[in-house]
Amino acid sequence: MYDLEAIRERVSLRDLAEEAGAVFKGSGASPSSRCPLHAGSDNPTAFHLYDNGRRWHCFTKCADGENDGDLYLFVQRWKQVDFKTAVAFCAERAGVALTPGPSPDSGRGGKEKKAPPPEPVPSGPNELWRQRAEEFVSYAQKELAGDGAREARQYLMAERGLFEAEWDAFRLGWNGRDWFDAPGKWGLEGGNKIWLPRGVVIPGVRRRSIWYVKVRRPCSEGDGLAQYVGFQGGQIPAKFGGPREGVATLFGADLFLGLPVLLLVEGEFDAMITWRFGRDLVDVGSLGSSNTKPDALDKLLLMGYAAIVQVSDDDEAGEKAREFWQGQARVTTIKPPDHDLTDYWRKGGDLRGWVARLAAQELERLLVGLVSPAFREKRREWEMQLAFCRGEVGSTTTTRRAVPGQVGWMLGSSSGPIPQPLP
Repeated sequence: MYDLEAIRERVSLRDLAEEAGAVFKGSGASPSSRCPLHAGSDNPTAFHLYDNGRRWHCFTKCADGENDGDLYLFVQRWKQVDFKTAVAFCAERAGVALTPGPSPDSGRGGKEKKAPPPEPVPSGPNELWRQRAEEFVSYAQKELAGDGAREARQYLMAERGLFEAEWDAFRLGWNGRDWFDAPGKWGLEGGNKIWLPRGVVIPGVRRRSIWYVKVRRPCSEGDGLAQYVGFQGGQIPAKFGGPREGVATLFGADLFLGLPVLLLVEGEFDAMITWRFGRDLVDVGSLGSSNTKPDALDKLLLMGYAAIVQVSDDDEAGEKAREFWQGQARVTTIKPPDHDLTDYWRKGGDLRGWVARLAAQELERLLVGLVSPAFREKRREWEMQLAFCRGEVGSTTTTRRAVPGQVGWMLGSSSGPIPQPLP
């Protein structure tokens, strides 16, 4: 038998519908299109995806009983085959092998007997928490620009490859002393005081609102950051600290341009240096650690990408992260060219060239399957991006210019102008 759920996780119903001729409007949780399963003129919103893109429904010409289902019923209708053949077709796409045993009772159209419960949508920290985090991050940004943070700036430039453009785009800051703040100022009741340690301040932002704050600490005498800013002692060896009750979110998402390829890296520092060198080649994001999984809002954002490449550190934790991502639709997992991408740059690696080759490889793969005349404009757009990644033409994204008030805006950048994020 085949593992039907594993196949569903690896094969995108949206991709299949687009191959069949659907042209979706929107990239949200319920995009719509003309129905690709019947001929003739049709309502441009007749065909809908729902249940986070796992099921479809036609509101017009598909017959009752054949107008709603999962990817297996879609393939049955599209290819005019039986359920068994549809499952085999999808399994080949997913790279899932046939295993001995009885076939599962799929029900009509491959429907499951019991649908999984919907994934909760995160609401983020409470309003007071966000306000206090904004105050702390704004303070830390000013401190990073001041005379007392000269050594911290040297660390960011020499060890992390990050300059003013990255500091401003990602709102990096410096906190020069340990703080212990009252929980009530963060909307929290009781418990220990909120620890705001000395170190480099890195906020995690979702839709311009701060959801978490990490502080990279000089945690020991031999630590890389401590070599620049000094080690002031203490009993806590952790590299990272920060206020409790923050909520993980996809780091860097507010700077996405909507390019066809998304590169997911393990940590924030790798995301920032890759953004510096390759922000016009791929969108770059991070979930902050190898253990963090995408939430419902992250998954909704990831659905908009034609290809996702996940690269985590070359260690045991990174290998576990690759195992998780290998089961996700449209995701290719790879190892970094060194322990991580910052180490690769630090040892003299051509990080921009590495990203360009990676993006070109993914775009070439995508263009092979983009043959329908309905995708003429999309194909032209991707071909231009592929040519740019090969170094043949200028990037279409360089025509975008940041404007005051938008995420990532700054003047006098040491890394060139920041492309304007999509709304």
